[in-house]
Amino acid sequence: MLRSRLKSLLDEVIAEASWLLPALVLIVTVLLFLVVRGAELRIARLDTEQRTQHTIAHLQRHLDSQVQLLHSSAAMLMLDRIVQRQHWQTYLQQLQRLGLPAGMQQLGYAQHIADNDKLALISAMQADGSASFRIFPSRTREAAMPVLYAAPENSNPLIRAGFDLMSDALLAPALQRATDNATATLASVPERAGMAGQFLLVLPVFPGNIVPENIPQRRTTLVGFVFTVVQIDAAFMGLAGEGIADGRATVSLRLFDQPATGRSALLYQNPGTLLTTHRTLRPVNLYGQTWTLETGSPGIPATTSIGVVITGLLLTGWLCWLTRQALQRRGSARRRARAEASDTRQAKLHLAALTALSREAIISIDRRNRITVFNDAARRLFGIGDDNLIGTPLRQLLPHRLKGARPVTPLELQAGQVAVFRLCGQQGQQARRRNGSVFGFEATLFMNGGERQHGYTILLNELPSANTNDTPRDDWQQHLVQEMHDDFGQLLTSMKMDMGLLRAQLAGAPAPPLPATLQHLDRIDGLVSKMMDSVRRILADQSAEQVHNQDFFKALALLVDGHAKRYQIACHLDLPSCPPVIGAALANPLYRIVQEALNNIAKHAAASAITIDVAAPPGYLLLAITDNGCGFVPQQPCGPEAYGLAGMQKRVDALGGVLHIETRLDRGTAIRIRLPLDSSNSS
Repeated sequence: MLRSRLKSLLDEVIAEASWLLPALVLIVTVLLFLVVRGAELRIARLDTEQRTQHTIAHLQRHLDSQVQLLHSSAAMLMLDRIVQRQHWQTYLQQLQRLGLPAGMQQLGYAQHIADNDKLALISAMQADGSASFRIFPSRTREAAMPVLYAAPENSNPLIRAGFDLMSDALLAPALQRATDNATATLASVPERAGMAGQFLLVLPVFPGNIVPENIPQRRTTLVGFVFTVVQIDAAFMGLAGEGIADGRATVSLRLFDQPATGRSALLYQNPGTLLTTHRTLRPVNLYGQTWTLETGSPGIPATTSIGVVITGLLLTGWLCWLTRQALQRRGSARRRARAEASDTRQAKLHLAALTALSREAIISIDRRNRITVFNDAARRLFGIGDDNLIGTPLRQLLPHRLKGARPVTPLELQAGQVAVFRLCGQQGQQARRRNGSVFGFEATLFMNGGERQHGYTILLNELPSANTNDTPRDDWQQHLVQEMHDDFGQLLTSMKMDMGLLRAQLAGAPAPPLPATLQHLDRIDGLVSKMMDSVRRILADQSAEQVHNQDFFKALALLVDGHAKRYQIACHLDLPSCPPVIGAALANPLYRIVQEALNNIAKHAAASAITIDVAAPPGYLLLAITDNGCGFVPQQPCGPEAYGLAGMQKRVDALGGVLHIETRLDRGTAIRIRLPLDSSNSS
């Protein structure tokens, strides 16, 4: 029950919302996608920023290790004012055994010769330990050449990217831009090896590692330069394990030797970089040199946002399907409702027509006992003219409550169950006409489920009064008997005579008739004889004279004797020794009651003996009819005998008497009647 209610409620909500609910879910899905995707992009940007910071810090540490070696080399040179080549070579050999730092291509010392500001290369060592003089031109100025330099701050080395120390390409621009204070930033064509440039670190060496305050003193006291060349890609080798510089790099790195990021300024690009979606440009300033570092990452996969979209689309599709189903069910329900409404209108029209044409009085009552339906038969019964009784209380017509109604089998209709109650015409159940007269009635009540909270309908029939005899019915029966005797009986007699004449003609024919023909004649003759016997029996039952007050008990004796002969049942009639005088108002109904009881016994009881006892105590007449038949269940009267008992009950009620039935299965039945004797019933 709860599940069906929830399903109905869900269908109603979905049908009311129609396509608004799927559209709302789709909008929420789009908003959630934007929020989740924005969060993913923010996380990706933060990740890229963190990787950039880490890369710059790693580059700083790598160059610091190279600079530390330059300072150590300068300190070693200052142990002696005049550096001998063999001393420097011995130092380089010691470094060779220890191993140069990662990425260092060569380490050298150029001695300053005061004469004409020339430098003389003492020695330089390649990373593999072999001597190299590639850093100086191999032409006439191999031994000594002029040098211009920019004074470093805090004795930090000068960093230049990608050019050879004191090469011809560097010399002319340096001399042209030389000033008394310093040498301007040197420009040159970088030396690259497949997008992997080089760093040139140059550290001026002064006596005692004490840097003079002004440029002229620095030129005078300059001992020489310690320099090293570092491969740029080696500076990023330490990032290989972090997914930055290895062959399966997920983060791209590009280093430019100036703030611009053009192709000509590119110094380094890590290999194997995947497609990136997030890029960050950061300036890098180390030892007075400015570069631009570009970091790119593919970002966080859009798994969560795609999952949100897929879930939202699936939910939207499901809601669309539910909406379509709900709308279809609502459409079907509305079509059924329209069809049922049309059928209901037709049924109401038919019911109104039947109610108007019915010969029974029909009254419908609402929950407040006010009249809602009052047909023409009810108007005639209660003597109501054209007055409108709709909405008036029922007590104007039925002043007493309806008591004694017995339930019968309810009616199972398509719309539900209707309880049915029968109200027999007991004494005290009276209705009031418009002129003030009262009358007894019997009624059938129809209630919705047996409850009066929704009202009920009454089918009402008037009962004959106690002083009403059966004269009209008896007159009609006498007329019927006369017609059957004069018409139907004569026709059967003529058929019997014609059958005898036909049989005689067949006997005198030249050719004997066929046996089958004679058999058919015999069968027809037998049927005609049976029909004549039936007519005689019916006429005998119905042609009795009217029972008057002077011969009631004689007529009763004849009735019992005829019944015993006709049905071969032993019947015993016990009359009082001094029978009272029965009036006509009581004689005819009482005769019909006994007649109905005997007929019921003959038809349904399968009895072999019947006893009729009549007693007359003061003021009353007692009648008992007993048989030894099969009996029945009193609570469940059914079949044709129920109508006979109902007719007997009506007659007894009309006479103001009491009828009591005692019966059990296979134990017979006893009908006991008690009737009052008043001035109208006796004399």
